[in-house]
Amino acid sequence: MPRAQDPTQSLLRWGIEHAEPGALAAAAEEIKSGKRPDLSTDMLKAIMGTSDADRMKECLMVIQGKWVDRDGNGQVRDSDQVTQEDKYRAWDDLEMVSFCSSFSFYHRKS
Repeated sequence: MPRAQDPTQSLLRWGIEHAEPGALAAAAEEIKSGKRPDLSTDMLKAIMGTSDADRMKECLMVIQGKWVDRDGNGQVRDSDQVTQEDKYRAWDDLEMVSFCSSFSFYHRKS
């Protein structure tokens, strides 16, 4: 895609043009010095979602009865608290993630 038509370039250009003078340099320094805990890998995961590989690992852990975080609250459960319903849902999710991953891989190759 030509540079003039790339929407990410347009968005970046707009952000720089409309930023307060010196604000970007100050923010960059805060990030480098570690003073911006709000910009972490957890924040990126919240924005972008987890990778297919991470979701597959989570599904396998649930199937093995090691832990579960199905409600999205970050609660870790002991193996005796993982229900059959949790395991069934994990199998279903694993099947869906692996199918979608393989479909997108083969679709890109052709």
